[in-house]
Amino acid sequence: MEAATTFMIRLDSAPGAGAAEHGSLAPGSYEIRDGTEPRAQITVTRSGQSLTAIINYTIPAGANSTDFSLAHFATFLAEQAFFDPECDEFSVRAPATPQAGQTKAVPATSTENPESSSADASDPQSSRDPLFFQRDDWAQSQPIEIVDFVPSHAEQISALCRGEGWKTYADPEVAQVGCAAPGVTTTVAINSVTRTIAGFAQALSDGIAQGYLAQLIIHPAYRRIGIARKLVEEAYDRCGAQRLDLLTDDAQAFYETFTGHAKPGYRIYPRGD
Repeated sequence: MEAATTFMIRLDSAPGAGAAEHGSLAPGSYEIRDGTEPRAQITVTRSGQSLTAIINYTIPAGANSTDFSLAHFATFLAEQAFFDPECDEFSVRAPATPQAGQTKAVPATSTENPESSSADASDPQSSRDPLFFQRDDWAQSQPIEIVDFVPSHAEQISALCRGEGWKTYADPEVAQVGCAAPGVTTTVAINSVTRTIAGFAQALSDGIAQGYLAQLIIHPAYRRIGIARKLVEEAYDRCGAQRLDLLTDDAQAFYETFTGHAKPGYRIYPRGD
């Protein structure tokens, strides 16, 4: 169902801001929206390196229930939870799956105790076993595909750059032009369920010999599962170069896993800009 690919998570108290832009799913109240329609409300609590989300959600009349199931919402939530590198575990609690057009809720009586609920404990349908995720297992289970850049990717690529403190493509309009400029190859890793960009690589090349790996960023929820290597390999294959040069301050160990060698280098600003 197409609507299932348009969900956004945002803070109730700050519409338009929130996890989709700022990263990790912090303790607080959130909502999931399908376009302009609210589909779920979430209360998030934290204990150490574990996050728990209590979710109340609605299945629209006539909708495919698998697109509005607890497991489906949990995929979106886990992606946000694992944006925080300090979060290693995430669980989601909800009532029995609601029928179309109905809402099921697990009202929390205390945000300090995620196990606390005013639901009738004697009713076997009043709650369900939580879905539990560990960071690497969750990431490895996600359907990731490597595609060429298209203009609709610019907003998320810009957000990833801002999250890393990289100013060059902080503006989506600049990212859109730069990622599609002549001589530029931009490969994008995308989750085919959530449509979230899991990372991107940008290579500059003359198309026959020389190439430069200009940018490589991986969404924090998808790190350490091989996506960075796939992006570099695909960028290399598609740009036509025989080699890729690059600069790095903190990823030497990763690049040393490729065939190649280190050389001294510079980043210069000839006009002093």
